[in-house]
Amino acid sequence: MGGWAAAWGVLLLAVCARGQVLAPNPEAAGLWVGEITVNQVTHVAGGTNAPVADATQLRVILHVGTNGVVRLLKDVTVARKRSRTPDTAPATDASLILVTNPSLLPGLGGVIRRNGRLVGQRLATASFDFPGQELILEGGLGANFRCAGTLELAPAHPTNPFRHPFHPNLGVGVRVTRALGMRFTQPASAVQGVTQLTGEYEETVTGLHRAPLVAKGVVVLNRVSGVGVLNQ
Repeated sequence: MGGWAAAWGVLLLAVCARGQVLAPNPEAAGLWVGEITVNQVTHVAGGTNAPVADATQLRVILHVGTNGVVRLLKDVTVARKRSRTPDTAPATDASLILVTNPSLLPGLGGVIRRNGRLVGQRLATASFDFPGQELILEGGLGANFRCAGTLELAPAHPTNPFRHPFHPNLGVGVRVTRALGMRFTQPASAVQGVTQLTGEYEETVTGLHRAPLVAKGVVVLNRVSGVGVLNQ
């Protein structure tokens, strides 16, 4: 038993060293916005991954709660909480609110000036769609952490790629599943005063082809706010 225990201990240490820890990381609390560069995909003819001729960029928005739970977001608005603080005062994390529920937006203060008035700053991505406003991912962000999750587009989902409103045979699509994951082995660094985290990205898509399609690449995240709660 002692030998097996020692072997498992070495294995766990090795896994951690490769950034494979699937656990929340509260130290990464805040809003992270970044870009995924997909540079490898499965070639259906050979069934193996190979570099692409032209890399594809996907915008990604993640929020990490004070408990370390990671949420994939489709959009979020950065606004100022209701208070007596003048809008001209500098915005700080203590005065900001991150909103994914549109019903909360009326009455909130702005953070950027547009056409002479302060408005909230909306951040959005068209690269990830799923029912609801948030998708909880397993794991965490940070050095030696990884996160993973699965999103699904049902056959009748509005953005299912096999649906077409003007084709009588394409009123309903096929079920598309995307299992995605990000892993980080290096600590975050400061880039022009912004905390930046770089890692590896991998996604397996089923439903588009008779065989699963795997895409791989690099993800670069910037922490744009340290607010660890949403809609509060």
